[in-house]
Amino acid sequence: GENAPPMHVRCRSTIIGSLDDGKSGRISKGSRAAKDENGKRIKIPADMNYNDWKKVYIDKTQTLADWRKAKDAEDKILREKDKNSKIRVEGREIIRKLANGENVTPPTPKARTETDIRRDYDSYRKSFDDNRQKYFSLNQKISNTSSATQQQKYIDEQKIAYDAWKEAEKQLKAVQIEGAKKKVIFASELSKMYDKADIAVIIDKVKNAPENIRLLWNLAEGDMKVLSKTYMRGASHYSPSDKAINIDLYKDTVTNPSKYGLPAYKTTFHELGHLIDHWMKSRLLYQSRYFKNGAFGDSLKNEAAEYVNDVLKKLKADAVTAGKSATSIKKADAYNSVSRELKKLPDVSQADVSDMFDGATKGKACGRWGHKAAYWKSDDMLPLEAFAEMFSVTLCSPESLAQITKYFPKSYKIFEEMIDDFVKGVI
Repeated sequence: GENAPPMHVRCRSTIIGSLDDGKSGRISKGSRAAKDENGKRIKIPADMNYNDWKKVYIDKTQTLADWRKAKDAEDKILREKDKNSKIRVEGREIIRKLANGENVTPPTPKARTETDIRRDYDSYRKSFDDNRQKYFSLNQKISNTSSATQQQKYIDEQKIAYDAWKEAEKQLKAVQIEGAKKKVIFASELSKMYDKADIAVIIDKVKNAPENIRLLWNLAEGDMKVLSKTYMRGASHYSPSDKAINIDLYKDTVTNPSKYGLPAYKTTFHELGHLIDHWMKSRLLYQSRYFKNGAFGDSLKNEAAEYVNDVLKKLKADAVTAGKSATSIKKADAYNSVSRELKKLPDVSQADVSDMFDGATKGKACGRWGHKAAYWKSDDMLPLEAFAEMFSVTLCSPESLAQITKYFPKSYKIFEEMIDDFVKGVI
């Protein structure tokens, strides 16, 4: 513009004082204060730099007249170069069109690269973390100060920190969403515990997930806390009280893949599934348990029951064909038939769907994988476990996902709906 730089969305430009002439971008003719070799105040040309000042006034290896002659020749070359530069030519063409009342098509903004997105993410993440930490640290200072004046000073500082924290949070969320849509995945909290090689594999798997899974991941990644990656005091798990996961990473990436053929990082994704399920409900409830008044858990039980009933009908029909009485076939026979069917599957395909049948039928039908009977005493555990299983297989196990969508297609649709509903609410 005439008196301000051009602005655009997220523009970081600002206005500062300048000595240039407003046309060539170089310092205008005139003079400025300086000192000679004796320290006496003198006036020198405004466009003279330090090295030239030293040559003319201190070392006296060049006269002022010779410097001016050389400077004018240099400026003439630069003006010609500047005059014919692409941006100047385009600018003159825009001015001509505007003067003639012609339409001017705005230039297409340069597409933001992954480097741009990650640079902004790092900046907003640092501002978010620093100002949040400052806000809470000032709480302690306010509590420990008896001076009303000092307290007010801390309160004022805290308000500034809070505003900066929330502004960074807004900007951070925007770049997390932008990143997810462009397959730029973040893992700031996981990176504090997992090695770079692990993070690279995890990010690659998330990058290839459906967009809403990527969005959910990027929005939650700053809260993916890991308490331990060498946990051996029991099974890997998510701790609601700590809002963090405990993982035996060696078992997850070496033992399970070599012994059972399971995908590496499957347990990591499973426990993060529990964490995200809890995180979506502000760490107070679980999305899977309360979405649409428990629709997810009801669907899992209904689909398992429908499949068992279909098997029961087939067994009875087969019995009649074989000359036996249909009443000789009991419900237990159908449960056993489903269990045998599941056990025929390889572990990589069976593990999750077996556990879901285990929970939905209270242990009456399952393959080689499941939980102890006590775990399923509460109906609340089924949706939680199924959510984590669906989340993990969507990211890393197409074999298991194929079985889940075969046996529990309606439930998987509700799983997707839960994520869609949450993401739309955030965006």
